[in-house]
Formats: sequence, structure tokens, C-alpha cells
Amino acid sequence: MAAKNLTVTFLILVLVAAPFPGIAVYVTPGNVTCHDVINYFAYCQEYVDGDYEDPTPACCDNLHIMNENVKKDNTEARRYCYCIEVFCATVGRPHPPYLQSRITDLNTKCNFHRSFPISEHMDCTNV
Repeated sequence: MAAKNLTVTFLILVLVAAPFPGIAVYVTPGNVTCHDVINYFAYCQEYVDGDYEDPTPACCDNLHIMNENVKKDNTEARRYCYCIEVFCATVGRPHPPYLQSRITDLNTKCNFHRSFPISEHMDCTNV
């Protein structure tokens, strides 16, 4: 439920802030759309923040979907990188920093090898 509220908050922020000059809104290169990534990743936010002991089944299911998309088209990895950073910068602020150990543990807890980075601050051009 909290993840859905975060997604709605993000969309409202983008829609409200975008029309006003002087307000900076992070835009990914090439006007990449992030709606699907934000919907997928929102279910993992509380786990990587350290709020939940384990990722939710929805988090793991969505990461599997994202991973399959990257396997089909490796340019998706860069888009996911950018979009997760947009999500971090705009949704649920302030939130605790992502815990690297939690990001690493997603592979084991969700039973897969992640093919895309999850980070708050990363140079996505190198992905």
C-alpha cells in the first residue's frame, strides 16, 4: 500500500512541478519514460531502505520482470538505472539511503541474478 502511495506522490509531483519555470525536475536523457520502472520498483523501496526485513513478493516478482526485459534488450539496464535514480530523488523524500547490503541481498532473497544496477547515485551512462 505504501508503495502505491509513493507512486501516486511521484506522479503528482511531476505533473505539478513540470509546468512552472525555474523548478528543476530531473529528466532522464532522451526523454526516457519511467512510469513502468517506478511502478515496478516502488514495491522494493522499503526493503532497500531497511524498513522491511524481507522484500515483498511483489518486489521480487517485479524485479524478475525487469530482469527479463533487460535480457531481451540490454538498453533497458541503462533506462532502469536512470529511472530508479529519478524515483530516489523524487519519491518519499526524505528517505534513508539505500543499503548496499540490501541491494546485494535481492539476488538471493528473490532467487535471481540481477542484470541491472540499483543505486541512488550512479553514472548510468556506463551501464
